[in-house]
Amino acid sequence: MTNRYFGSMEYATGWKTARSIVLFGRTYDITVKIQAYSPEDAITVGQDRACREYTENERENLECMEQLMLGYSADAAERFTPRRLLFDTDGGCALLCNDMEDADEGIAVCILPDKCVMDQSDYL
Repeated sequence: MTNRYFGSMEYATGWKTARSIVLFGRTYDITVKIQAYSPEDAITVGQDRACREYTENERENLECMEQLMLGYSADAAERFTPRRLLFDTDGGCALLCNDMEDADEGIAVCILPDKCVMDQSDYL
């Protein structure tokens, strides 16, 4: 499938593609995942809107994520490693990050519809 915002995507428990982002002055290779339950599932209206809002304002969104992460932990730049940008079926968007202090639990940095940081287990 080709997504107008993220290009070519392959189905593997959701629509996925690779992307690089810059947080705290470092480049990270992440996976963009648009949730879908089968390869026949189309991207929802909410997901399409969220993809557009994210890509049209990517730099501002990444800066917002940095601030949210720093509000959660003063050492966020060293503590968290971004792994996946997830678009929920309802149009939510969050950056999922590994936590160096807790290998079993990461964080979700939510930017759409609300801006907050929470444990991944609570988000997922």
